[in-house]
Amino acid sequence: MKLFELLNEYACVMPYNIALVDNIRSITYNQLWRLIQANRCYLIAKGFQNQVVMYRIGSQLKFAIDFLCLTAAGCWVIPISSDISEATCKKLIAKHGIALEIDSSFIPNACSDQPRELFEQDESNCGLYHLTSGSTGTPKLCIRALIRLKEEGLSFAQLLSLKYSKIASLSPIYHSYAFGAAYMAALTSGSCVYIFDKFIPRKAVDVIGTWKASVVIAVPVMIKAITAVSLLKEYDFSTLSAILVGAGNVPAEIKAAFKKRFGIFISANYGSTETGGLISRLTECPAESIGKEMEGIEVKLIRQDGKKAENGEEGEAYIKCKYMMSNYLGEKTEVFDKGGFFPMGDIMMK
Repeated sequence: MKLFELLNEYACVMPYNIALVDNIRSITYNQLWRLIQANRCYLIAKGFQNQVVMYRIGSQLKFAIDFLCLTAAGCWVIPISSDISEATCKKLIAKHGIALEIDSSFIPNACSDQPRELFEQDESNCGLYHLTSGSTGTPKLCIRALIRLKEEGLSFAQLLSLKYSKIASLSPIYHSYAFGAAYMAALTSGSCVYIFDKFIPRKAVDVIGTWKASVVIAVPVMIKAITAVSLLKEYDFSTLSAILVGAGNVPAEIKAAFKKRFGIFISANYGSTETGGLISRLTECPAESIGKEMEGIEVKLIRQDGKKAENGEEGEAYIKCKYMMSNYLGEKTEVFDKGGFFPMGDIMMK
């Protein structure tokens, strides 16, 4: 089932369930669907249909809504956050001839009064152009169609056993890790994602505890900050099933301190902007392992001599999955090997 078909279904069968929430507002699945309907028509009328759009992010929750509205109109979206320099933006505009640039104020907040009906949209021809440094350190744009982003969300939903769950995304959802593990995972499973515009350790713990989150998505620096923060009260974390940390490794001493303080061990996820989430460890042992492949992931390790690594040998990780990028935008050089595997540049042991 396509993503917009799923969202339409959730809007019909559970219209009052919350889909997106931050510290200011919450959006039900019914409201989300009506916003998508109204703004799809608005964007098409403004000439945005099937365009490449550079989107400057203000509120993350607004971006979460607007991304769906833009892709419903057939657009490819380039998220631009405050940590991306103007020089990088100018290079991207010049290189790819990007003509449309908007921010969150451009798309209205008004819901549609139209009957709740499904529209036709080719989800393989719209989606995300995600900024990455690539393996060379030069800024590039990964092409990830909406249909592939949805598949990553489904993979995370299966991994974390999500269904009408509560996901607290401490990591920004415009970053590739949280985009798949929190945002897409929530939308594909009928769950709710709490979005933080700014990470404040004490506030994060308060939301996780009082909102009764079932899953937390974070990066290592956030876990370190939460471990050390002073709290004004005690919280019950019994609803938490996983704290999944990606985009880096959490030192063993931080893992131990976190578990001692909160009674929860830290799970791990490995992936990249180009591929999405790939390998996860949801158990405590072995603590230094990055885990097992997620559903549908193929991994091979290639030694320096070009041969496949055997058990106990090291090699560069090559990855293949149905939701990784199709290519870098505007790049003519082949980035996959003959079998369709992407070289990660990381050395692993089998």
